[in-house]
Formats: sequence, structure tokens, C-alpha cells
Amino acid sequence: MDLFAGIPRGPNQWDGHSTAEKYERLDEATRLLSEQRPDITQQRSS
Repeated sequence: MDLFAGIPRGPNQWDGHSTAEKYERLDEATRLLSEQRPDITQQRSS
């Protein structure tokens, strides 16, 4: 759980997404992050 220490805990609701939709969302978030922070992508591919 140490990896998630910065994420606030509290009530939340599942929106009914499927596993496939979850990974589509993660792919999109990763793409957007790599556009905003290309230095992160470059570090990982080295």
C-alpha cells in the first residue's frame, strides 16, 4: 500500500466500467501524460 500513500482514501463509486474499458482509460491517461511529460517516457525507454 506504500505506493498508494499519496492517494486520498474516502467514499467512491464504481461506474460500471468493464475490464477492457479500464485498460482503455489507462492507455489514454498514459498517452496524455506522455504528451505533457515526454521526459518520463524517455527515461523509461532508455
